[in-house]
Amino acid sequence: MDHGLFIGEVATRSGPSRKALRLYESRGILPAPHRTASGYRSYADVLGLLTFLGRARRLGLTLGEIAHVVALRRAGAPPCIHVRQLLDQRVADLEGMLGELRHTLSSWRADQGRLAAVCPHIEGKGR
Repeated sequence: MDHGLFIGEVATRSGPSRKALRLYESRGILPAPHRTASGYRSYADVLGLLTFLGRARRLGLTLGEIAHVVALRRAGAPPCIHVRQLLDQRVADLEGMLGELRHTLSSWRADQGRLAAVCPHIEGKGR
């Protein structure tokens, strides 16, 4: 159990840096920790939440989306339907991006003589 872990211990056990933990706290994702008499943050029961957060970030969810999901959970609502909708949208976005990447690569031409700020193929001037 992770009752009463200081921020450094939470960072070591869960992966995110101390700075990230403070960010998650300021965004309302992590509950405000108990403060010791000397002002140190003491977190209770946050390792499971941080496991969810890390996986959700790897799946492409934003901190705002994660904060909303966590708020739903704290309010007693099961958030899985909402998470499913977010992930379905992420899949659609990635499929769109993949299509655009494939189109860019399939229309790539070898001549590099076109003027562009950086790369005419990316800027749409290579067609």
